[in-house]
Amino acid sequence: MRLKDKVAIVTGASQGIGEGIARTFGRNGAKIVLADVNEELGTKVAEQLAQEDIEAIFVKTDVSQEDQVIAMIQAGADKFGGIDLLVNNAAVNVRKSAKDTSLEEWQKVIGVNLTGAFLCSKYAIPEMEKRGGGAIVNIASWHAEKTITRLAAYAASKGGITALTRQMSLDCG
Repeated sequence: MRLKDKVAIVTGASQGIGEGIARTFGRNGAKIVLADVNEELGTKVAEQLAQEDIEAIFVKTDVSQEDQVIAMIQAGADKFGGIDLLVNNAAVNVRKSAKDTSLEEWQKVIGVNLTGAFLCSKYAIPEMEKRGGGAIVNIASWHAEKTITRLAAYAASKGGITALTRQMSLDCG
C-alpha cells in the first residue's frame, strides 16, 4: 500500500499501458482518475477497479483540449481532495514520413502526445503544490533518441516529451 491516500491521474487509461499503470497504482492504495477519450472502455475500467475496492473515476478527456484538461483536473481534485501523481501516458501515432504526413495528422499527434503532457502538467502542478508536492511521470519512447522509418510526428512528439521533462524538472523539481 505504498500509495495509500495518494491521488493519481493516468491519461490514456482505458487500455494498454495506461490501464496497467492505473491498476498497479490502485492496488497499491492510490485513488485513480482515469482520463481517456474512449468513454466505453474507460467506464468499464473504472467499474472493474471498483470491484477490486479501488476508488476510481473516469473522466472523458481529450488531453489536447485545454478546457477538457482543466475539467478533468478539477473533477479529480473535487472528488478526492487533491492531486499527488500524474502519469502522462496518452498517445496516438501516424506511421508516415515527414513528407507524407498531413498538417492535420501532425497536429493530432503533437497535440495528444506533447501538448497533452504539457497541459496536464500545467494544471496538475498547482494542485500538487497545494498538497506539498507530487510526482509526474511522462511516458516517452526510445523513438525520442533512435527511431525507425515513417514515424516523423511520433518521434518528434516523444523527443519533445523528453525535453519537456528535463525542463519541468529544473523548474519544479
